[in-house]
Amino acid sequence: MTGYDKVAHLQMIQGVISRLAANSFQFKAWCIAIVSALVATAWAIENSNLCLLASAPVLSFLWLDARYLRDERRFRKLYSLVAEEKVEMDYDMNPSLVDSTKSTIDSAVFSPVVLGFYGPVLMMLGCLFLLAPY
Repeated sequence: MTGYDKVAHLQMIQGVISRLAANSFQFKAWCIAIVSALVATAWAIENSNLCLLASAPVLSFLWLDARYLRDERRFRKLYSLVAEEKVEMDYDMNPSLVDSTKSTIDSAVFSPVVLGFYGPVLMMLGCLFLLAPY
């Protein structure tokens, strides 16, 4: 491989990992903002059904966050393969080159990072729906 700069390749992969992590954080922030607005509206108009409606964006953000976590795990694996020089590639950024049997959507959904955040939000919405005085 002529002109291959391993450090530049690692920086490119790290940039992708950083963007995926930042997007994951933004998903959580948007989720809380939307759920808060819907719950506040539900209490203001005394309609607990809006609490159930608020679960739709939570589930949507949960799915998106799990996909980004899966991709982040794949890029981290790619990073370690390039760093350890176990694969020969010329600036390849394709995460499908790594074994992705451990980086599935299911494992990402049930990870503490995703389920630990969205699970309590869903439980809180369920409690608000059931315990609403109207």
